[in-house]
Amino acid sequence: MSLSELFDYTNFYNTPCTGKLNHDEENVVITGYIKQGNTFLGENRFLIFENNTFLSRSLQVNIINNSDLISKKIYPALIHSGFIKITLRVRIISKPIYTYFDSFMGISLTLDNEKDIRF
Repeated sequence: MSLSELFDYTNFYNTPCTGKLNHDEENVVITGYIKQGNTFLGENRFLIFENNTFLSRSLQVNIINNSDLISKKIYPALIHSGFIKITLRVRIISKPIYTYFDSFMGISLTLDNEKDIRF
């Protein structure tokens, strides 16, 4: 599914900060785009975009239990490329997000196995 479909699937727009997203803790397959400048090796995370532009919707993917997954699997594919298309099997985690005037339930994605990555 695309990132837009993921937002609809989890009922992101209608979930209060005190609630849980639909399909919380569920594994799903998403497709999007990544770029070298948006992979954070030391922080075990990267951004996935809806399409191949920075102006598109994006979500952060957090790597768990595999601290060298980005450097071994993802980063080498990005060395000489702009945006590249990627498919991931990730787990949806509800995460409260607080702003100055409001709060809402955000989507956090986790990834822990290199078998769950396809270019």
